[in-house]
Amino acid sequence: RETTPIPGAAEAVATLKKAGKRVVFVTNNSTKSRAMYVAKLAEFGIDAAKEDIVTSAYCAVSYLKKVGYEGKVYMFGEIGLSVELEEAGFEHMGMEDNGKAFDAAAFDQSCLDPAVKCVVAGSDKQINYLKLAKACGYIRCNDARFVITNKDYTFPGAKMTLPGGGALISAIEMCVDKPAEVVAGKPSAHMMEQIVHDLGITPSRTVMVGDRLDTDIRFGNRGGTQSLLVMTGVTTEEALAALDAGDDREPSLVCES
Repeated sequence: RETTPIPGAAEAVATLKKAGKRVVFVTNNSTKSRAMYVAKLAEFGIDAAKEDIVTSAYCAVSYLKKVGYEGKVYMFGEIGLSVELEEAGFEHMGMEDNGKAFDAAAFDQSCLDPAVKCVVAGSDKQINYLKLAKACGYIRCNDARFVITNKDYTFPGAKMTLPGGGALISAIEMCVDKPAEVVAGKPSAHMMEQIVHDLGITPSRTVMVGDRLDTDIRFGNRGGTQSLLVMTGVTTEEALAALDAGDDREPSLVCES
């Protein structure tokens, strides 16, 4: 969690690899690029290549390539999303608005770049009113496409549960009065399709391991994999016990870690 490794995680990954299993790291966190995750995993003693990492930011950018989008992008997010957009060749803006004040009397359509026809939104700990206003303005005034990385409303911080990207993105959805055209991350089918396309995995021979019922476990179950819940994240014993039989958040297996 954060900078603290889960005890035994590196050993578990090494054991799976030694047994000839392909290990893929899938995350809804859009604030880090795939290369940044390779470095972070290395700090925890886990060897991984960039091709072993699938993030919601990468999947959002892959979606833009898939649908043939070629214009500018206004990015509501952090460096991980910016890096993925840059590597894919998309001209983008948004981070330059970090820390800027908002002037309601001066803000109008002339503040918007007419070449921006897509807003990509993810988690953004540098959120401010100007960035919200621009994201909403591009969608409402420019009829921009609206793509989001994920809808996690919370994430486990080092000391307490914190607001996730989904909580911020909901503000945009409420303002523009329409949902995003795609949610790129878990539990969406788009992310599973991307993994199958990139890595050639067979879902029925795959186990999705995760600590969250509404994203990780639902993602695996909907995608046709087995699902293994680990109790190291936000899921409580009470939430697990409250699931009805047949709920698509019900894991195939459960373990402490």
